[in-house]
Amino acid sequence: MITRSFIFKPEDRQYVLDHLLQQLVTDQQITGTLLVGSTATGFTDNFSDIDLIVVMPHAATVTMVYDQWHQKIQDLFPVLQSYTITHDEDNLTYSCLLENYIEINITFLYLDALIATRSIWQITFDRSGKIADIMTKTWADQSRPDSEQKYLDHIRTVWYDIMHVIIFVHREQPWRAHYHLQQLQHLTIKLAGLRYDLHIHQGRHADEIPTDIRSSFDHMLATNSQSDEILRALRYTTTLFFEQAHALETKFGRRHAPLQHLHNKMIAYLTIFAPPQPANQT
Repeated sequence: MITRSFIFKPEDRQYVLDHLLQQLVTDQQITGTLLVGSTATGFTDNFSDIDLIVVMPHAATVTMVYDQWHQKIQDLFPVLQSYTITHDEDNLTYSCLLENYIEINITFLYLDALIATRSIWQITFDRSGKIADIMTKTWADQSRPDSEQKYLDHIRTVWYDIMHVIIFVHREQPWRAHYHLQQLQHLTIKLAGLRYDLHIHQGRHADEIPTDIRSSFDHMLATNSQSDEILRALRYTTTLFFEQAHALETKFGRRHAPLQHLHNKMIAYLTIFAPPQPANQT
């Protein structure tokens, strides 16, 4: 029988974090390190991972330091698997899973590329004396998104996913249809986030959308890969998308002429190619 005895305990995770920070501060190539997310405030629960930002003084040193620490982490801890996300040539994230299921994510970048992408962070050391000011200023900029521009961006692209759900259903490619349905669902959730000044990225803050709105999202999900069910979910999700869009225009206090016309055109397309099925007669 499989037991939980080999899964990390909170003290194991704290040991890994403390040991990692002790090693990082001794590397003179590094300007500073930050804890971000729940790592900065005390872990939220037993599933919380370790999130760090490691800052170099110049772009030219980022890749070299990353390569060194990629190997060093393998030497320090029992790594089960790891991968790299290349955001830019001088902005890299190393993610790994330890044998006891501790997840570590470390972003390596240089000082001038540092921006706050989360509201919670803690500096563990800073040889430059600049990190706190950079994080405070860039978070203030991040926390004032241009909601109206983001809304317009979503409006300009929504037709593509609506139409491609239908296209792939008619081509009998249900999983491609599912993909575009999910994209439409994500757009709908992002619009709801904009209504309530929530930055929805990878689902973050989606659970803070008011309960009555979130409960309506349940019916966006297709319960199987049958054409009728995919098209039902499409019709429902399209309706929700435009409900959120119209509510946003009310919030902005002005109307964008293309919205109602686009709404009408998408409903017309759905009526032709994805009409509701008549109820079973008994």
